[in-house]
Amino acid sequence: MTGWLIVGGYVAGLVYTARRFALSTLEHDEKVFGENDAEDRMMARMMGFLVGLFWPGALIMLLVTGKLPKTSGELKRELAEAEVRVKERELRIKELEHELGIGS
Repeated sequence: MTGWLIVGGYVAGLVYTARRFALSTLEHDEKVFGENDAEDRMMARMMGFLVGLFWPGALIMLLVTGKLPKTSGELKRELAEAEVRVKERELRIKELEHELGIGS
């Protein structure tokens, strides 16, 4: 259910952003080019769509791929886990050296 709410919010944000951008661009185009320039109107609508689509799409891709920047808590936890693995590995090396009679 939460996923559908997020998708719905994304779609609503996309539509709102695209519409606002297209309308502001169209108003600017009418002042500069006049009312009969359909090609510029189409480009304004496409730019509005792309602007509205890009930033939330990029955010969703970062969430899906797991490449968002890590928080300090996550970094500390990973560092602690790495230190534990290093200590376990060193202990295992010492055990193997002792079994093989290597070292002191």
